[in-house]
This record gives sequence, C-alpha cells and structure tokens, in this order.
Amino acid sequence: MRKIAGYQLSEGISSTSFSESCALIFDSTKTVTILSKSHGYFELEEEDLGLIEVLMSHLNQTLGIVMTVVITHRWDDVAYQGLNVAVRHSKGSMIYLADALLYERIEGENTLFTSLDKQFEPLSRELVQTAEAFITSGCKATFAAARLYIHRNTFAYRLNQFIEKTQLDIRDFHHARLFQLWWLIKTRNN
Repeated sequence: MRKIAGYQLSEGISSTSFSESCALIFDSTKTVTILSKSHGYFELEEEDLGLIEVLMSHLNQTLGIVMTVVITHRWDDVAYQGLNVAVRHSKGSMIYLADALLYERIEGENTLFTSLDKQFEPLSRELVQTAEAFITSGCKATFAAARLYIHRNTFAYRLNQFIEKTQLDIRDFHHARLFQLWWLIKTRNN
C-alpha cells in the first residue's frame, strides 16, 4: 500500500546533500519531493518505510541532523499539521498521522482534528456511515453490509466512493485507525 512520509529536519541542508543521502539508501524508483531545506515528503510502499528509519539514522550519525517523520495517506495541510504535532511531541521519531492526532488530543489541542474534520465534512452521511460500519465490523465488508441492511455490492461501491473521495484507504490498518480516532473524537464532542 502506498504511503506518504512527510519529514522535517532539525536544520536545513542543501537539496543536493539530502538527495545524495537518499541515493545511498533508496533505489531510483523512490520518489522524494523536497519542499524546502528542512521539509519534504516521500511517496513509497509500506514495506519500504524501514528505509526511512535507515535514512533517519544516517542523517543523525553523519550530519548530526534529527529527522522527524509522519506517515499519512496524502501530503496536504492535514499531513503538515500532523508533522508539526510530531515535531513537538515525538521529535526524531517516525509516527503515523493517527498517533499525531492522539498526541494532540492528550495535550488538549485541536488544530489537527479541526483540519481533519474539515476534510471529512463534504462527505455524505451515507459514506461516513459506510466507513464507520466497516471499521466497527472488524474491516469485514460482508458484516458491515449486513449491519447497514444493504447488499454487499452496494456496500463495496460506497466503500470505494469513500476511499476515492478521501484518498484514505481504510482497508489499511493505520488509515482505519485514523478514521476511527477522528470519528471517536467527533462523536464524543457532540
């Protein structure tokens, strides 16, 4: 499954130096987007996330630079805010966006949750119910369809619509966890 790994470095370095460090660890098929001397993101498959940890260690040992990473489903304002939370609460670590949301809530902050809430706001009630039913049914589509009293094919269509509109593939554990935490916070706040 494709993942986005947004990063922030403790100090800026040239894009050439960063690219050279990446080239030592990643093959040429890995995509890094350098946004500034200290920020950017990788697009890679989940099985390659371990290489990010190798890069983090390499940067720290050779250049004395601390790298903080947040793993998410797309690079946008929500992911950037999640990265900021990670830097404040888990500097030098690699965490998932769901963990950043949890850190934020523990600290009584709301910025990341509010942005995520705005991202999900345009979704129809039907799509949110579909996602919620899927997760509470143990990510089993057949059980979720029965729970909603809809045909399995209708459920599959709605689930695909949810994934397409949000780019959040809740068939993946970490993505499901992010949605589940958001939903829990949202329903507890109302």
